[in-house]
Amino acid sequence: MKLNAKTIASTFGPLIFLVLLLLPPIPGMCEASITISGNPKSAQITLGLLFWVVEWWVLETVPLGLTGLLPALILPTLGVLEWKEALPTYLSPIIWIFMGAFALANAFRVSGLDRRVVAFLSNLYRGRSFPLSILFTICLPTFFLSMIGSITGAASIMLPITLAYLSAIKGGSREVKEMTLLLMANAATAGALLFLISTPPNLIGKAVLEEFTPYTVSFFDWFIFGTPQAVFGLITSWAIIVYLYRKFLVGVEVPRRYSIGKPMSYAEKAVLAVFLLAITLWTTPGLLSVVASITKSTALAELASMLKRYLPEYAPAILILMLIPLIKHEDKHLISFDDMLRKINWNTIFLFGGGLLLGKGILASGLAEWIASSVNAYVGEEVSTWTLTSIVATLAFGLTQVASNTATANIFCPIAATVALGAKINPITPILTTAMACSIACTLPASTPPMAIVYSTKAIKVKSMLKVGVIAGSLRLVFLLLTAPYLISLLKLFT
Repeated sequence: MKLNAKTIASTFGPLIFLVLLLLPPIPGMCEASITISGNPKSAQITLGLLFWVVEWWVLETVPLGLTGLLPALILPTLGVLEWKEALPTYLSPIIWIFMGAFALANAFRVSGLDRRVVAFLSNLYRGRSFPLSILFTICLPTFFLSMIGSITGAASIMLPITLAYLSAIKGGSREVKEMTLLLMANAATAGALLFLISTPPNLIGKAVLEEFTPYTVSFFDWFIFGTPQAVFGLITSWAIIVYLYRKFLVGVEVPRRYSIGKPMSYAEKAVLAVFLLAITLWTTPGLLSVVASITKSTALAELASMLKRYLPEYAPAILILMLIPLIKHEDKHLISFDDMLRKINWNTIFLFGGGLLLGKGILASGLAEWIASSVNAYVGEEVSTWTLTSIVATLAFGLTQVASNTATANIFCPIAATVALGAKINPITPILTTAMACSIACTLPASTPPMAIVYSTKAIKVKSMLKVGVIAGSLRLVFLLLTAPYLISLLKLFT
């Protein structure tokens, strides 16, 4: 019965797509499509594809990576995008970071460095509470790394450490492993809200604000706005996930404190060197930006900008992929290049690439333009700032569950600005709140890179992600909507 029900339910997405494909051009949507793409049906085609992809990702009808290939087939075939524009999305720079994370995690395990990491972590927390042990040894380091680097880099760095920690616990079940990985991913998304430079949607919100208004957002402005959201996100997601998995924690013991007596092997030292190099390259530009903002140093700001331009966050991933196969142990390669390629989780890569391409299709088809005009028509001119902000931010939060947070911010921050100006509302609160709403999604593997990275371990079920994400994400969104007007009123923007 379950199989039959799932099969029947799985046909709804394709049917909606076919109906929208065969229907004559829909008024309003048609005009938006012609304005942007010239194809009168491109927006409704993309909307149908969106329904199809979302349903199959939620139901796991087929492998998620296979579903992620649907945009690559449908959008170019039906003329929404060019083939040469669509296919390179699956080798987007962010995909290379995933590959680097997979290679680094495998190198930790093969070299034995994971056991030494566990020995170190076992001495960080002296208590016996497993949830608190995860908070201090996994969540907080991830949170701080995502503050000063990027959520993708933080998750990539912490993945091998988290897997090493899980290998050392006693009494842990599959659910415990799932819980720990979800906690790590949620900590990464929470930390990204703290600093202006932590994730692209923050910077997109700043750019849109400066484009549509005479105001700007400084590093400290964002810090005042983002700190409560980041801390609330970390504590709330940790508490909710621990509560949902509480029955599986009975009898689970934290890793006992111990040390490894023998010295590090050459392989361990080499993998550790690659790991530290990656951390340095991932965090240095962010740290320089923070210091430059505090000291008002133009020279440091220019240096940080140069490093971001010539050593972006995917450069360390390329170095990892090149260096790991070169490490030798006992006269043979620790991991051969072929073995490294076989360990890459292509299902996750196609899954996330599909999310990136879907966001690109929404922009190119005119669907984003239609959403903007629909919101504008719905809210009218007599609408409060809070109501307008809630509508646009909630729509952005919904879309970023299946499209990348960067693409969603590029779509909805300008929508927030234009709709607010049309309603004669100061757009500061709608823009900044919408930008932040794009970074709190944690429902599906395509929501953010950390969710995709932990899904690649094959230890997490999508329905578990969905359950946690709906509860934690919704609470974080409500907290954002309730506190954003007050926090933004504290900024110097209005003075």
